[in-house]
Amino acid sequence: MRIPAGVWPVFLTPYLEDSTVDLAGVEALADFYLSAGVEGFFVSCLSSEVHFLTEEERLAINRRMVSHLSGKVPVVAGGNFGDTLSEQVESMKRVYDTGVNASVVFLSHLPNADHLVDQALELADRVDAPLGIYECPLPVHRLLSPDQVGTLAQTGRFVFMKETSADLQMYRAKIEAAKGTPLTIFQANLPNLPMSLETGCPGMCGVIGNVCPELTDRLCKGNFESGETRQKVFESLVALHTLMKQHTYPSSAKYILQKRGVNITTQSRSVNPRLFLDENRAAIDEFLKTFRFDGVH
Repeated sequence: MRIPAGVWPVFLTPYLEDSTVDLAGVEALADFYLSAGVEGFFVSCLSSEVHFLTEEERLAINRRMVSHLSGKVPVVAGGNFGDTLSEQVESMKRVYDTGVNASVVFLSHLPNADHLVDQALELADRVDAPLGIYECPLPVHRLLSPDQVGTLAQTGRFVFMKETSADLQMYRAKIEAAKGTPLTIFQANLPNLPMSLETGCPGMCGVIGNVCPELTDRLCKGNFESGETRQKVFESLVALHTLMKQHTYPSSAKYILQKRGVNITTQSRSVNPRLFLDENRAAIDEFLKTFRFDGVH
């Protein structure tokens, strides 16, 4: 399969006020992103608070996304959970059986820190599904070298990658290593996005796409309205990203989405809900008085 270029939100997990997973909220959030023109979704990722979800919850979210989207855009999902590689093989199979388009290998979950490529290749041998790669920052941040990316890309089995080095030269080298293969490597680092787009970057898979997919899409595709410039769009996105990170992410992102009309709560399992205070809401409210999600203010 070919992964379409553009904006891929790192899908947030909506919760009810009692912190149970809100599957109706999953649909509402998916509809919001679809209306904004996103090209796909990465679920069961770090922004999904995946390490705070049970396997049943993860698989239920996958199934609801696949059912609700009905093939409108692809979905990839974190897949390799378990302490041993054999356990991770079975986990990846269960994830793919929910109907997602690819099961994603978290490098941080692989049992042996010294043989990442060998383990990824073994998973590819034992899991009959399109695969992805995620340089997940937690619980330990493991990065692939460009040569390692090339080795995996040349197998033709890996179709999606979220690259998180925050190193522009490293990112560019990985893009070059994957040329001519099915592997699509998304930029996760917003500050490096403009320069990445000049050298083959297919799009953004990062937190800014969660709250402002419209401007992120415009930046990725170079579609600017009269009077706008890429730099203005970029600066607007950086300002929103900074605000969101300063005020208790992912609750801040969920609050921004609330203000945008999405019917979800600000509940989170990865941070104490009591840390998202009225003062955080007030700071976001003040910022949003002048921010335009569909253009530069």
